[in-house]
Amino acid sequence: MNDENEKNRIDENDVGASSGDSPVEKKIASRRKGLVGIAVAFNLVMLLVFKYAGFLVEIINVIPGIRIPVPQLAQPVGLSFYTFQMIAFLVYAWR
Repeated sequence: MNDENEKNRIDENDVGASSGDSPVEKKIASRRKGLVGIAVAFNLVMLLVFKYAGFLVEIINVIPGIRIPVPQLAQPVGLSFYTFQMIAFLVYAWR
């Protein structure tokens, strides 16, 4: 009877899955971190395109021999606010 209790008893060191030490959990965490990084980068690129595309093209057009038409993009209202809200949400959900 005592041997059965010893077999059924859970050792505190055997509960490695809950601590995040398994290779599978590390791989999943690494993949999630990469996806969050891609999503944050995408949001920042969209912000930069809408806010600074015309400015960057004008700077490039200063170089002699280069003539690129300046894009006239309408900036959505509240783009910066929504971008940073989305980034905050992504980081919060990742943690």
